[in-house]
Amino acid sequence: MSNPLFLQNSIFSNKFKKSIGSKYNEFADDFFCNWVYHIYLSEQETTIAYPEILDNIKKGTYQKFLANIGSKENLAIHQYFEKMIEDENDHAIIFNQLLHNNFNIIVTENEIQKLIDNVDYKFATSDLIKLLIDYYIGECYAWTGFYFIYKQTTDPDVKKLFHRLVVDETHHNNNIYKFLKIIKNNANFNNEFFVSNTKRLRFFGLQFVKDRLNLPDTNTKKDQWWNNLIYNYQWHWDFNRIFLKKCYQLYQLFNPEVTFEDFFNLINKNELDWLSCKN
Repeated sequence: MSNPLFLQNSIFSNKFKKSIGSKYNEFADDFFCNWVYHIYLSEQETTIAYPEILDNIKKGTYQKFLANIGSKENLAIHQYFEKMIEDENDHAIIFNQLLHNNFNIIVTENEIQKLIDNVDYKFATSDLIKLLIDYYIGECYAWTGFYFIYKQTTDPDVKKLFHRLVVDETHHNNNIYKFLKIIKNNANFNNEFFVSNTKRLRFFGLQFVKDRLNLPDTNTKKDQWWNNLIYNYQWHWDFNRIFLKKCYQLYQLFNPEVTFEDFFNLINKNELDWLSCKN
């Protein structure tokens, strides 16, 4: 269970494994389970949010963004969200099955209903750009994880499944990017919000690590010690850089003067002493 996706290279260093000794297997089990559950919740949420956004588009809620958009572009936008809705419904089923088959976790109808009830529908109306930024970064995070699993798993069935997920998430990233590019001149892009949300997902499974080890992620000595121990390792250096390259594509659309290295340093400013020199 400490390697449920059959990765050929461990995502944790021997140094980290030795440091926590007999607690390692439990930590790794919970780490992977939490990641799958996090992705499941994200996929399930988008099955609610994307239809809400599409419905608002059709009702004319976003006219301040779409007022000068031609019929051809409007049709393309509708098609972007229709395809994403179809994919995300499939993905939610896939990750629900992974939780059940690989981790013996059954997500109840009450849990799903609680998630539905907690989705902020007003956010989809009041600040579309922030919502799309949030989902774009989330799709980048999911894509990067799927890509690494696809490339590194030794199980043919897992490889086939995650290849499909990589292809789908590529389309989702591109669709949100193209939508924002179409409405760019009418959009108020919040750099601080983008950076904050990217930073929050800069490492694989970071939210679990923060919760498990009670880390504030404010660059305390405790943060520095644990992040260095867990994430100062090739697997995570590569994940960090590829994830940020995906995010940077949208950031650059609104900030063409900012280089990737500037963006990389901005997100990783608390880890640059051990991270940037490795890339």
